[in-house]
Amino acid sequence: FIFTINLSSDFNKTPKVLVNSALLGAAFQSEAAFENPNGTPMTISTDFYNTPWENKTPVAGPLASFKPGLNTLNIPATKKQP
Repeated sequence: FIFTINLSSDFNKTPKVLVNSALLGAAFQSEAAFENPNGTPMTISTDFYNTPWENKTPVAGPLASFKPGLNTLNIPATKKQP
């Protein structure tokens, strides 16, 4: 599967912060905090592919490699489970 997106030239101009437990607050229904499995506060410091966000200022979206202009991502097919 090939994913292509064209991002505007001002794509990276909006200030962004790392997502963490304090920013997320509590889940709607359960009112449980968003945390690591061991109960410590979490910070999402990497993208979907585990690439670290540069300078702790992530780009908008799930991939650190997104830049203004045309971006193409090859998403490998997964095997169907029997």
